[in-house]
Amino acid sequence: MYYHPTFEQLPTQGWKIHISAYPADTLMVAKVLIRYLICNKVNFKFFHNLADYYRICAGIGEQYTQAGKFFTIYPLDYDDFINIVVRLVKILDSFSGPKIVFDNHIPGTCIYYRYGVIRGTIKSKIIDLDGNEHIDDRKIYKPHWVNDPLSDEIFQSKVKESSNNKIPSRYEIKKVLSQRAKGGVYEAFDKKLNCMVIIKEGRRHGEKDLFGVSGFDRIMNELSFYKMFSNDGILPELIDNFTILDYAYIVIEKIKKH
Repeated sequence: MYYHPTFEQLPTQGWKIHISAYPADTLMVAKVLIRYLICNKVNFKFFHNLADYYRICAGIGEQYTQAGKFFTIYPLDYDDFINIVVRLVKILDSFSGPKIVFDNHIPGTCIYYRYGVIRGTIKSKIIDLDGNEHIDDRKIYKPHWVNDPLSDEIFQSKVKESSNNKIPSRYEIKKVLSQRAKGGVYEAFDKKLNCMVIIKEGRRHGEKDLFGVSGFDRIMNELSFYKMFSNDGILPELIDNFTILDYAYIVIEKIKKH
């Protein structure tokens, strides 16, 4: 669903704001946002079909870059971006949402943002300061030549989060077997046991359903099954488990192919 009252005034490229929402909150988030955005003639789009939004939030395959993007808001310029963000932080204060993996995040909110094509198609290119064309890569939140209007505060928050969110050095990741919104599955080398293992990851805010169950909860539930049955030869051996901030992990034996 699109609302473009001043579409012709939009730049061809610039900062876009994304709002994420959990399934149980989508109706209230939509009511709050639509009221504010229409009253202020702000351009936006959103998923009016919740079945499509839930499917995107699974983040399977190419949808991984789009997971969590319930609303997309298009500011007219730099000042408009700042004004909208300041207002959104206030009116969305009570809401949270799934992580939008490749966007930059305003800590403690459901607000994300990235720099990209605004007026164009999925094939449109971004133009740099020298007039060169570049692909609008959804796996980075901004090109290197663009300054982040919120950089200092956000950067410090990301550095702190990154430094605290590291898998123990005992495990050396060799391959990403799968990646989706609820978490990833990795093949790793266990330096302590000198063998290959499988690491399964669950994100606390990943694919949270209407009952509030997320990827984090699913991994913790899976852990309970491994503790009960892994020694019976029914399941692969449980080697390790740990949590890091909003992530839960289990490490299990890698079954050799015969």
